[in-house]
Amino acid sequence: MNRLGNDLDHAGFARVARSIDRFPEEYYETADIVGLIYSNPLLEARLSRYPGFLSIAEKPEFQDIANDNQFTEMRQQHKPVLDLINYPKTQAILKNPELMKQIRSVLIPNLKDLRGFLETGRSTEYDQQQILGRWHFDLNYTVFMIHRAKPNLSASEMQKQKKQMAAAFSKANLVATTEHEVFVKNIPKTVLAGGGVPTADVQSVTGKWEGDGGKYIVNLPGKGEISANVEADRLMLKGEGLELAFTRED
Repeated sequence: MNRLGNDLDHAGFARVARSIDRFPEEYYETADIVGLIYSNPLLEARLSRYPGFLSIAEKPEFQDIANDNQFTEMRQQHKPVLDLINYPKTQAILKNPELMKQIRSVLIPNLKDLRGFLETGRSTEYDQQQILGRWHFDLNYTVFMIHRAKPNLSASEMQKQKKQMAAAFSKANLVATTEHEVFVKNIPKTVLAGGGVPTADVQSVTGKWEGDGGKYIVNLPGKGEISANVEADRLMLKGEGLELAFTRED
């Protein structure tokens, strides 16, 4: 089949075959992307970080399949594509009309950009909005921010705060989507409620972001407007009783 395709192309008859082909160009572009991901399992992580898919990836159906060990093993073992498609949790996604409509609305207009993102990690469509992406808590830079804001704190007090922050925020992460949503996960309730010593009592909240050019405002429940600045691959949040730094997921 490969030889037939190459011969058609070299002979110029590929144009004839294309003229009677009923499938749109998007069909082949999508097939190329599927083949690229199937042949390179490590690209799955990059696919989940594509800015256009960040909001979709937070849907329960995708969170469920992402944490499914059996599905992960099937991918690692390079099981046939049909086995992956017929997997119950894959079918739950494919048979959800609203979810599939949302996926197509992002996928079809951005096929070339998505292909480029998978190959290079860069998106010409979305890179201008620097806040977009997944971010993980940066303990050392957070401590630096606190020290910069309160230079008179003693070394012992700073060390105490560092231990508290490490215990309370070690699993904290943030997702900013193209829909201007912000998902903040594993943040101590006491901090979001307006101060107090961070505890292991954590919650996940959904807010909104606005702005551009690396300078943003994030609105979180219970905290109102929080200043958010992006410099390279670091996101810094500053608000009343709140100093946090995050680094972009690589």
